[in-house]
Amino acid sequence: MHGVIMSNHIHLIVRSKQGTLSDTIRDFKKFPAGKVVEAIKNNKQDSRKSWLLWLLQKEDKICFWQPGCIMAKKSLPSISYKVK
Repeated sequence: MHGVIMSNHIHLIVRSKQGTLSDTIRDFKKFPAGKVVEAIKNNKQDSRKSWLLWLLQKEDKICFWQPGCIMAKKSLPSISYKVK
């Protein structure tokens, strides 16, 4: 696998030796998505925690990598949070 990590996205050149390429990409995405959600849940200092988790939730599941996940939220709640 070769790739470039940017501040807000990545570019990868990959080949799957086992299974399909879509399975490989799914498995690759699953790990960081879980870690990000875990980090949000475990962060006791972030006042935006409930908002971030709400933003990532779609139909009782976490929607992280799928296109249009966050944009699917029609009305964002008004919240106030501390900037540190």
